[in-house]
Amino acid sequence: MTKEPQKKKNLSEVPRALSRLDEIGKAAFGKDMFVALDFDGTLAPINNDPKAVEISAEMKKRLKNLAMRCRVSILTGRDILDIKERVGLEELFYSGSHGFEISGPHESGIFFEAGSEYLPALDRAEESLRVSIGNIPGAVVDRKKFSISVHYRLVGEDLVPTLKNSVWDVARSIKGLRARPDKKAIEILPGMKWNKGSALLWLLKATGMSPENSFTISMGDDVTDEDTFRAIKGRGAGIIVTETEPPRSTFADYRLQSTAEAGRFIEILERIAGNTSQK
Repeated sequence: MTKEPQKKKNLSEVPRALSRLDEIGKAAFGKDMFVALDFDGTLAPINNDPKAVEISAEMKKRLKNLAMRCRVSILTGRDILDIKERVGLEELFYSGSHGFEISGPHESGIFFEAGSEYLPALDRAEESLRVSIGNIPGAVVDRKKFSISVHYRLVGEDLVPTLKNSVWDVARSIKGLRARPDKKAIEILPGMKWNKGSALLWLLKATGMSPENSFTISMGDDVTDEDTFRAIKGRGAGIIVTETEPPRSTFADYRLQSTAEAGRFIEILERIAGNTSQK
């Protein structure tokens, strides 16, 4: 049989996670749980200055408690060294640069990188971007090791189309790169078939989490997190964190409205994980 392609649902069709806790708990019961979490907009509120984003002590405590019950990973567009420093929990798994960097706790021996051959192309793209949009007020070119984020949250609406066109032109002009939209940003990435969903599946395999015996939760707010929701269909639950009302569409199975709700849900996940097989 040919597998039917997955389809996004309108946000209005996606139930709230906090109203379906029994359903989620039942699906996870008796299985090893793996929880994958985005950072900005999920664990910490979005900030106009990405360098100013901080995780609260309360959220960090929740993550630490959850990691005592199951495996927990942070999947983010940030560099892996940046996210490790911001979260500061050695017991977690980390994936940076939209999945192009992965590492686990020291004793796990888990380490992975993809896309090193694209670094010269990314260097050229960064140089071109700083010239082509450097005079646009509010534009931020945020270079990571394996990606470039061009943020336009602070750019005037009249200049956003010019910025977007310039970024897409740079991506198209340099062989081996691709661009994709993000939340108030455009990402330039290596032109290979790899994303957050690929990284999550790699991590699940590396940690021995089989589709039959494990249950994966993926939470995120961004366009790039849709790849993780899609990757775990049939073996877990994707949860979008968003204040957006319909007609936004998503591959997620459930939704949360804010980082505050995400924090409460993580606390509940600790109890749900306590009813599953131990890690």
